[in-house]
Amino acid sequence: MEYPWAVTDDRILRERVVVGAYSGHSMLKLIVPDLEVGGALYLQTFPSPCGGQRSPPTRTLLHLLSGDTYLIRFIAGTDAGKKGCVRIRLLDVSHEQAPLAEFEWVKLSETARRVELCYTHEMADAMDVRLQFDVGSSAQAAGPRRPIALCSTPLHPSSLP
Repeated sequence: MEYPWAVTDDRILRERVVVGAYSGHSMLKLIVPDLEVGGALYLQTFPSPCGGQRSPPTRTLLHLLSGDTYLIRFIAGTDAGKKGCVRIRLLDVSHEQAPLAEFEWVKLSETARRVELCYTHEMADAMDVRLQFDVGSSAQAAGPRRPIALCSTPLHPSSLP
């Protein structure tokens, strides 16, 4: 599940967890240190090699079409006795990471929580979008290292009217 996810700061460690995954056969666990500025886990098109990742030429990974409604679903939690938070943002890669949508911070605890966010794209089509999970900075830290586990089905058109 780690590929093609990337992090904004190499100090955010990623670990693939197979035993004890919330859903499916694996999940991605993040170890978030105190950061001076916020850190994030994200998924987007990689036009040039980025940690060995490369997208095909002229193809982009995530698109948002005007008038369509999308559902972002994931399961998240922390290690026992820890607390954390995550915020989802959709950014337009083609326009210098311009924000398309920003959701409220979701508080996490050791009890895994299923989160569903609904978004209707009312702007012009966005053909290269970044799905970003902000994991905060020291201001949101409950301790020096905050493990956050994510299991996701990132972005797909919703069956909602």
